Amino acid sequence: MNSESAPLYLVTPAGPAAATLGESPLWSVEEQALYYVDIAERQVLRLDPSSGELRRWAVASEPGCIALIEGGGLAVAQRQGLFRLDLASGDCSLLAP
Repeated sequence: MNSESAPLYLVTPAGPAAATLGESPLWSVEEQALYYVDIAERQVLRLDPSSGELRRWAVASEPGCIALIEGGGLAVAQRQGLFRLDLASGDCSLLAP
C-alpha cells in the first residue's frame, strides 16, 4: 500500500497528557470514563473525555495495572500485592499479598 491510497485519520487527544509513564488504559462503559495508571508518579487517574475533568489518586507504590471491581472501586496491582482503591475516599485496602 502506498501513501496515496492509505486512509488518513485525524487523531485528537481525549484530554491533557497528564502522565509521566501512563499505562494500563481501562474504559468504564458505565461511567464513560478512561482510567489509567502513572507508574512513575505512583498515581491512578480518571479522565472524563466529555468534560475534560481529570482526577488523581496517589498510591503507596508503583501501580502496574488496574481492573474495575463489581460494586465500585478499582483493583490496583502494586509491588506489595493487589489492593482495592475506594474512589470516593482514596483509601487502599489489601486484597491479596
